[in-house]
Amino acid sequence: MTYGAYLGTLTLLTVTDMVIVPITFNVFPTNGYVSPTSLTLTSNGPNTISITNPNLSTFNLTATINNINPTSGNWLKFASGNSSQTTVIGQGGAASVNLSVNSSALQGVSLPNGATAEIAFTDSNNNQGATLTAVMFTPPPSLISQPPSLSFSYPAGGSANSQQLSITTSTGVAIPFTAAFQSSSFNFQANPSSCVNEQPQQCVLNITARAGLQANKYNDTLVLTPTNSSQGASPLQIHVSLSVQQQVPVISNLSPNSTTAGTAGFILTVTGSGFASGATIDWNGTPLQTTFVSASQLTASVSGSLIASPGTVLVTVASGGQTSVSLPFTINPAPSCTYSLNPTSTMVAAAGGAGQFSVTAGMGCAWTASPDSTSTTWLHVTSGATGAGNGIVAYSADSNSGSLRNGQILVMGNQFMVTQIGLSPPSTATITATPNPIQVCDGSGTGQTTLTWSAPGATNTEVRFDTGAVYATGGSTGSVPTGKWITNFGLNFNLYDVSGGQNVKVASVFVTLTTSGCGTPGAATITATPNPIQVCDGSGTGQTTLTWSAPGATNTEVRFDTGAAYATGGSTGSVPTGKWITNFGLNFNLYDVSGGQNVKVASVFVTLTTSGCE
Repeated sequence: MTYGAYLGTLTLLTVTDMVIVPITFNVFPTNGYVSPTSLTLTSNGPNTISITNPNLSTFNLTATINNINPTSGNWLKFASGNSSQTTVIGQGGAASVNLSVNSSALQGVSLPNGATAEIAFTDSNNNQGATLTAVMFTPPPSLISQPPSLSFSYPAGGSANSQQLSITTSTGVAIPFTAAFQSSSFNFQANPSSCVNEQPQQCVLNITARAGLQANKYNDTLVLTPTNSSQGASPLQIHVSLSVQQQVPVISNLSPNSTTAGTAGFILTVTGSGFASGATIDWNGTPLQTTFVSASQLTASVSGSLIASPGTVLVTVASGGQTSVSLPFTINPAPSCTYSLNPTSTMVAAAGGAGQFSVTAGMGCAWTASPDSTSTTWLHVTSGATGAGNGIVAYSADSNSGSLRNGQILVMGNQFMVTQIGLSPPSTATITATPNPIQVCDGSGTGQTTLTWSAPGATNTEVRFDTGAVYATGGSTGSVPTGKWITNFGLNFNLYDVSGGQNVKVASVFVTLTTSGCGTPGAATITATPNPIQVCDGSGTGQTTLTWSAPGATNTEVRFDTGAAYATGGSTGSVPTGKWITNFGLNFNLYDVSGGQNVKVASVFVTLTTSGCE
């Protein structure tokens, strides 16, 4: 009988250990085979080793595991669970045996490198055999973290509690190591930063997440690096994450939480929690211009236009993509209010001066007092700019080195007229309207005229409405037509000298409508005698007598343009004025109020003149 040898490798793999088995066939014929020559087994095998001999049709094979060294761990077994498997009958020159790792025997057992076992194969029919020698290889120890990763979370501006990592090893042998995070952001900290002499069961790391971070997601890797390289252990990487959630803002109070419709704007203060820099106070969903005071307080300006009408507004805070629950802000209806001033006009010397007037209003009726747009440069409200109910408004007028000028302080639509004497001679500038009054016979109640002006010495002039809006421009002279939009209420045009950057009102004309002469029987008239009024005493003021006739009327009123009644009568009447008509002139309107009607039927514009004075 001829004998030979066949060399192969059998590899056994468990979760913690690797077994390398060189296979040597000592007594099989050279044309016999064991397949595969290299095999990987896992703990949940079995796997099959095939034995063939093409020279034999049958053989009776016995496989036995012998000489396990050391004997403390029966780490190799047949699939049957025994250390031997006998009477493996080969048919057609082939047979097989199943081999697996005895994982239950390996639990708690540490096998040294070089542990061996022997597998013997014997064919009783042909007196042939083979022996396999298994050599155990133990891999290097490794670090194990429990839990394998950490996750932190806390609301923005807050802090997270520390968490612990328990570090052990795969073999139970202590592995000294250092602990450090890969990132330089210092969002996480490990304490202690190393484990050197401790037993594995005693090496506990406290991991702390950095407090006070802004809302975001933060990630880092904790690297445990073995300091004793002779054991061959590799570094262990542990993922650590932090989620900082944006805190939802909460409103606890609004100050104020209500106001009255039509009043002035105010500063709204919102207190609560969870306010971040950049947070806004939203007024029915519209952001207000907001000032960040602290994480618990915001302020915003609420304009008067936002509280013009009564109702309920929902106030919220938007911060960091989060929106608070709303609190209601109440806008109460304004009370029914009427206002009156006493006195309604005054005269101020050229050197300037100060004074006051009273405001009469119902309880809770709010009001404001301010100079009109044409007189803010020289006429000032010094106290009482706002009030409610009865009150006093104090004012002052700057000195006047120019010509006589007029201004007014407005209180809820009521006018307090201020006339100030000037040091310079009256202007020789004029502005006229032709025709004036405008005869309107078509029943439209509107008319048009042509404005003509002259301002000797001026190079640039402007014609403006009382609102300050410019209607026309020119030089020392000019002329311009109006449209057909002048109504029964009349319209004032003011001539300004704007030469060289100055802004001086030098003349004005008040244009009215009339139906006189339209052929209507019993047309009403109102006249002033004298008109113009000759004033030679230098006071700049004069007086006249008003006379009117309104055929068919039973009740009449003479009113100023403000609507205030100056005199009453029947179909005819006559009344003197006081010496308070100024260079700017004054318009008197005759109204037919018979039977509850209110119809303007005539008007007269009274002016002053120094013509004829010596």
